[in-house]
Amino acid sequence: MDSQHRGVRQTVGRNSGDGAVVTSTRERQLPLVHTVIAGLPQSTTGRLTQMPAFVTDTHPLIWYATNKHSSLSKTVLRTFEQADNGEVLIYVPTVVFWEIGLLERLGKIRLRDGFSKWSTALLGKTGFEEAGFNVSIVERAVQYDFNDDIFDAAIVATAAHVDLPSFQKISRSAKRTC
Repeated sequence: MDSQHRGVRQTVGRNSGDGAVVTSTRERQLPLVHTVIAGLPQSTTGRLTQMPAFVTDTHPLIWYATNKHSSLSKTVLRTFEQADNGEVLIYVPTVVFWEIGLLERLGKIRLRDGFSKWSTALLGKTGFEEAGFNVSIVERAVQYDFNDDIFDAAIVATAAHVDLPSFQKISRSAKRTC
């Protein structure tokens, strides 16, 4: 199996203490600052030389957005706070927005101003940027088998595609491949 899959195998299940898994897509520790990131809009890659960057999973973002901060590790909470202050860049995969929109529509979560206003406000902050979804990400995602959640696979594949660490919440029933 190639290195991108070994990296995911190694890191899925590495717990930060509260169920939030910091997932790296490489075997060695990733540097936090990157100068060139394939697959991201050119307008955002310049910021990566100035600040650390991560990719978020759906649940950590929901918990932060809905003030359920006790569900986040101290490290993840601090990173979201730094993104709010423009000190860190958090990429939000398109599929994370999709999943949050679905969860709100189904009544599973409630965003104070509704999905449209919330997502616009989030992306208006310096520390948050959308990470698009494309065929290269789908090609990676369909090869992952750590659980049956297509959103988790797409999020991990997005992080691998842009070569950044991500905040993952993997359910206890997820099939571990490490």
